[in-house]
Amino acid sequence: MSRRTCEEVSLTCPVDLTLYGYRPVLGVNAFFVALFGLCFISQVAMGSIRRTWTFLLAMGFATIGETLGYAGRVMMNDNPWSDGGFKMQICCLVLAPSFLAAAIYLTLKHVVLYCGPEHSRLKPRLYPWVFIGCDLGSIVLQACGGGVAAAAPDQGSANVDEKKRQALLDAGNGLIIAGIGFQIATMTACAILMADYYRRFSKAKKQALRSSGDFSTESNWEKNRSNPAIKRNFRLFIGAVSIAFVTTLIRCVYRMPEMAGLSNDDRGWGNKLMRRETEFLLLDAHPTADNATALFSLSMLLTLITFAVERLPNDMKTPGFSYLGSADSVPDINLPFGSSTRNFMMVISTLRGILLVIHQTQQYFEGDIAEFMRYPRTVDLPEHRPDVADMYAQLANAAMSYHPEDVRTSMQADELQQLFHQQVIRLRDVTRCTSVIEWDSHIFSFLVSAPPEYIELIKSGEPMALVILAHWAACFRCMDHHWWASGWGEKLVVDISNLIDMNAWSRLMEWPLSQVRRGVADFVPSSSWMAG
Repeated sequence: MSRRTCEEVSLTCPVDLTLYGYRPVLGVNAFFVALFGLCFISQVAMGSIRRTWTFLLAMGFATIGETLGYAGRVMMNDNPWSDGGFKMQICCLVLAPSFLAAAIYLTLKHVVLYCGPEHSRLKPRLYPWVFIGCDLGSIVLQACGGGVAAAAPDQGSANVDEKKRQALLDAGNGLIIAGIGFQIATMTACAILMADYYRRFSKAKKQALRSSGDFSTESNWEKNRSNPAIKRNFRLFIGAVSIAFVTTLIRCVYRMPEMAGLSNDDRGWGNKLMRRETEFLLLDAHPTADNATALFSLSMLLTLITFAVERLPNDMKTPGFSYLGSADSVPDINLPFGSSTRNFMMVISTLRGILLVIHQTQQYFEGDIAEFMRYPRTVDLPEHRPDVADMYAQLANAAMSYHPEDVRTSMQADELQQLFHQQVIRLRDVTRCTSVIEWDSHIFSFLVSAPPEYIELIKSGEPMALVILAHWAACFRCMDHHWWASGWGEKLVVDISNLIDMNAWSRLMEWPLSQVRRGVADFVPSSSWMAG
């Protein structure tokens, strides 16, 4: 029997005769398909909204490459002899880190500009040109190697010269190793350069502090170093980029012996290290010490910082932080430019895209990571206080009797009433989590799981939808102990109070305003955007 026809492990097709010598674990590899798919959607959403096309291109190729690579390993779980699965995973998983490295290099220019270009031995504009240029060189070498290896005939095919087949595999392997080595050298040079920059920056800072003189007065770092929130956020950003850099470098270093072998007698495809999946999963794909951490750090950190960006000064939103701009250019949100509600709905749109991937792949999450996906049952959460329960009853009654004066949807009045009433009931149940600190993040589920019709009504400025959102925002203050969420609840309640006609909605807005220490009298109806 030709090995090419093997579809499952059997006496005639033993798994130890395959190139890897094992059947890739389904659960772990499927988890990484979901994880990197989630990162891809997050990057596409954030990059498109912020129009950071170059960064999106690099991260998009990195995340989709990882997704396809692990999909190839899932195919090999079904059929360890799958030639298509093997070629897909070897090409994609080898190339993807190079694009991630390119994304990291893009941030270095802006970090140097932010902290002070005078401390750098290299001009800021040269960082992307030099390092991304070298990175493209490594990508070309690895792509050529993957192409040569993929051109080798299938194992066990008829009329195949096994020596020529092995020669093609070895030649492709050599090119891939050269590309990985070049990438490691590039990243090492970058690390040395950035370490030198940090040394020069720290030295200049200490000298300035000792002499009480000016230090880098033109840099944004100097302008904002007295602001503890900005300093903390910037350090978190640098920490995430550093994790991404180190874990990507670890992954590349592992790839060298994996492709080359550990000894002269154990070189090339099918060597002992390549045939051990444990090392592959720990050094190439583990979410706390590898490339998954790197991608997840860059992807998720952008979402978190989006919450906090409103507290940053305007000059930080352009040089070096252009991807933290406004949501003013989003066309499907019919709310005033610059409003907190408009910006917040952009964040929610991103989170809803992430949730879609999680729901479709939730069966693959297992182990410790499953704890992040666990939510409490409503019956296990504390009941609302009587006054809060009465507030929700009044809000539900208002929803059922609501008749819009300005029709912003094709839905009939009774359909709107049912939709709003359902959202009030959902809000009442979800916000029971706010009194239990370990479950307070469950409050996000109200918006990320809300019907699309309700989200569109918020974006269109529908008053009843905004009033319900204001009640959610008042409860969202339970997240104020998180730096990235602090202040959003109050901002939304105040902003919504300015968007709607307070003459018509003052009674229902009393409770959310009281939760942020405001009153109806603080808002002048004649200045309301919705009143006209």
